[in-house]
Amino acid sequence: MSELNTIRLLLGTYQQTDVEEQLMKRLGGGSSATDKVQRFAAQWSQLVAWSWLEPSDYEGIKTSDDDRESLRQEFIRVVKELARVCIAEHYCPNMFGDQQHIVEQSDRLSDYLTGKLSKNGLTLPNLYKDLTHRDDYAFTEEFTKLFLWVVTIDRYHGWLAGYNGATDKFVMVIAYPPRPALSPSVLSASDLHNWIQNKGDGDYTPPNPYIPTCGC
Repeated sequence: MSELNTIRLLLGTYQQTDVEEQLMKRLGGGSSATDKVQRFAAQWSQLVAWSWLEPSDYEGIKTSDDDRESLRQEFIRVVKELARVCIAEHYCPNMFGDQQHIVEQSDRLSDYLTGKLSKNGLTLPNLYKDLTHRDDYAFTEEFTKLFLWVVTIDRYHGWLAGYNGATDKFVMVIAYPPRPALSPSVLSASDLHNWIQNKGDGDYTPPNPYIPTCGC
């Protein structure tokens, strides 16, 4: 789905290597830019893992169960709506005359990621800190404003697709596939919970291949 109409109609005539170089330059270049990209990849993956778990799976978290669950359901709803408009664009290209509906839903997701929008006063940045006990949240306004998000529902890995000149944003495909059935042989609740807290070797890619991630 993602490589076809939806993405092609959002992109200009830019070489992929040029886009990658320009993104790294906009992020400050060098190891600092690499660190920002890796933190983004890990933290999007952790947010997906969080959304895949039921409220009862979160123990020892300070925020109330009701507020956390309200934010989880809102996050899922916003991602699903962006996926819906991306799919509509794929099957009915230019049905709305332009991609404004994708831009609007992408901006709405960004507003939740940066904490501009909250649910019952709880924001994703605060929730992430509460879940992970980390202060290196990737989705700052400065970082997030660089991207136009496109959701793929049929892959476990997202990618940098290119650049959209109309919005002056880099088109980033983020993966949000259906969660596999939890089982010891594929994916367990403990796999998700441990990845949210980044237990293990501290890598920016999840240890289980059935947990979605992203890369540039």
